[in-house]
Order: sequence, then C-alpha cells, then structure tokens
Amino acid sequence: MRLDLVREISEKTQIPVDTAKAEISGQLIAEAQTSIQRNIELQEENFKGNLPKKMRQVMDVALDRFARAYCPERGIHAVYYSDPQLKKLFVTHAEALTAAIQESCGCDIIIDENNEMLGVAGFDPVRRELTRRTLEKMMKDKRNVHPDMVRKIAENQKRELFRQIKNDGDNLAKELKLDNLHPEVRRMMGSLRYRYSFTQNQYFHCAEVGWLCGLLASELGLEMKKGRRSGMLHDIGKAMDHVMEGGHAMIGADFIAARGEGPEVVHNVRAHHYDEQPDSDLAFLVIAADAISGARPGARRSTIESYNQKVNDLQDIARRFEGVTDCFILNGGRECRVLVNGKKVNDYEALSLSKQIATTIEEEVSYPGHIKVVVVRETTVAESTAARH
Repeated sequence: MRLDLVREISEKTQIPVDTAKAEISGQLIAEAQTSIQRNIELQEENFKGNLPKKMRQVMDVALDRFARAYCPERGIHAVYYSDPQLKKLFVTHAEALTAAIQESCGCDIIIDENNEMLGVAGFDPVRRELTRRTLEKMMKDKRNVHPDMVRKIAENQKRELFRQIKNDGDNLAKELKLDNLHPEVRRMMGSLRYRYSFTQNQYFHCAEVGWLCGLLASELGLEMKKGRRSGMLHDIGKAMDHVMEGGHAMIGADFIAARGEGPEVVHNVRAHHYDEQPDSDLAFLVIAADAISGARPGARRSTIESYNQKVNDLQDIARRFEGVTDCFILNGGRECRVLVNGKKVNDYEALSLSKQIATTIEEEVSYPGHIKVVVVRETTVAESTAARH
C-alpha cells in the first residue's frame, strides 16, 4: 500500500521519487539549521547579558576560597647601628669595610656619620640580602668590625642564605602541590623571596597568583594544577631581569622552557604581559590572577620616586594648555586640579579644556586607576554704590 501510494503521487506530480525525497530532506535540513541558528543567537545574547554577573560570581567564589596568609613586607630593611661605639668604628674604617663588603657580598654600603643606619646599594636582591645579614651579624660584636672578619662572616651567611633559598623554593612547590619542578626552577623561585615590585614581595605574589589561577581554573572546569603551575611561574623572570636583557616574561619563559616545562605553561608565562598574544583560556586566567593579586587593597605602594614622577608628568601636561595658571595633584595622584585665568578661559572653554587634559593624560601616561581632572575658573563680581550726602 505504501509503495502504491508513492507511485501514485509520483505519477500525478510528475516528480521522481528520489527528487521528491531530496527536496523534502533539503527543506527539513534548512528548517532545522534555521531553528538551531536562532537558538544559538538567543543563547549567545543571554550569555553576553549575564556575562558580567557570571564573571563576578566566579571571581567571588575564587577569592572566598583563597585564604593564604597576607604578607606585610615592604622591602629589605636598612641596618641600624646598635650603639654609638659601633657607629664610630664603622665610620673610622669606612673605606676598608666598603671594599671588603664589595668584594665578599657584591654590594656597596653607604656609611655617613650623620645617619643612624647603614645604606646598602646593589641591583641583585639576593646580594643585598646577603649584605644586610652580614652587617647585622657584624653589629652583634665589636670585634667583627674589621675587614678580615667581613669575608668570614659573609661566607657563613652565604651558605645559610642559599640553604634558605632552596627551602623556600621547595616549600612553595610543596604548598601548591606541584611535582617535577626542576631544581634550578625551585631555587630561582626561592630567590624571589628578596625581590620586590612596587613594594610587593614577589615570592608571596607568585604564590598568590598560583593559588588564584588554580581556583579560577577549577571554577571554569579547566586544569587546576596547570593553572597553579602557570600562575606560580609567571614572574620567575624577575629573579634574573637585573642581569639579563629583555622583559621578565620573556626571560622567565625561556628559562623554564630550557628546564623541561611544557609548551602550554611556557606560553602562559610568556603571554602574561602580552609579549606574546595569549591563545588559551589558562593564559588569560594567569593575566586575571596577576591583576587580582597586584590590585588587592594594600598589595602595592608607589615609591616616592615613582609618585614624584607621576606628579611631574600630570603637572607638565596640564600646564601646556593655554590659559592654565597652575596645577595641583591631590588625593594621592587621583585628582588633577587645574586653575585657569578667568579672563582667558570662559565657562564653555573650561568644559572643553577638562576633556582635552583628560584625553591627553590617557594618551601619554600609563598609570593604573582613574584620574579625575577638575578645572577651576575664578569669577569675580564687583559693584559699587554712589555715596549719599
């Protein structure tokens, strides 16, 4: 009956059976594709609308799960004289002690009889820490304030410091549960214990980024251990950027690649400052975790040099516009208050001037956060009355 019905329909419509089947199949497939495309567009629209909310939820959960101890350190401390007699000995033997410490520790010390502390100058953070430890050891006994004792004390402190660096690197790998890390990679991570960026300790910063990247990865269904590994190693190049040319992301990526790290982790490290375009989910999560660790309240502080540079840059930009009489930087560099000559700048021009200054700041400087530009125009109104007799 079915075959007879098909034959009868084919004869009446004058359409071959195979052709009819192909046309009907094509119509059904086109309708299905249209329906699927409509559903995809609807889901994408809903996803984009809910994306900020979803993003905040993921970050909130990750931050709530993160409970690592906060590091309050701000840099390698200066060495203060323990008593006036020691200060006198250091000042008396200043030249010989400076030469001996330079030879043994690789850093200069600054001895000034007007200061109550010793300054340590050097580019290598590990050598600065070695110098600080050597000086503190010398402070414990007046007999140590002698060039011959510097070499002996420095050797002892060097062995102890290297042992501490190895333990710090091993402890960090153990804390994040990372296996098969090359011994040199562990030691380099341990040396970050004495490296600071914007007064943030980089050893603790790398640990934070490792934890945060792993937590974000787990919330998004990615490999948590690979996220931890990438986050922890992202700034390893800062342990070497004082002796090697190039950015710390490239230096660190080349270093871990030569010591057996996988291509994906190497890419995540190389791309975290866009020296290489990120092309994986984990690469973007490393960037996000790095920003979270650096931007949390109290994590970083500007040095007096960088703050002064920021103030000078903002004032120079504001003062180059015609009609500006003075500029003041307020609220820790977050507000640029510009005073203008009321005779040269009217109210309408003041509105335009504030926008021009803000646009120029965006184009020429790269400071984090928002900078508010306020243009102040003074208007003086005076009136006199006629005297009555």
